[in-house]
Amino acid sequence: MDRMELVKTGESILTTTVLDGLYRASYWLVSYREKIVGVALYHNSNKHCTLALVSDKNGEKQMLGHFRDGYPVPDKEFYELHKIYDWAFQK
Repeated sequence: MDRMELVKTGESILTTTVLDGLYRASYWLVSYREKIVGVALYHNSNKHCTLALVSDKNGEKQMLGHFRDGYPVPDKEFYELHKIYDWAFQK
């Protein structure tokens, strides 16, 4: 599974403006091969997520990500991603 294969599902769970309005961070449930597998963080209106927490083949939490200049990931975004994943998957 690759983060670029993840598909947004439903509506955004949470959208925030971060770093003094530099960009928007939106959290979505994501699916892979039509099965909901995790939660992902999308910056602005990007097609692909920046970070995702997904269940691996053993049901363990796994992080997929892509880091680049212009899209810093503050600690708060990691915290929100984990919190939403745990809520969505009752961990």
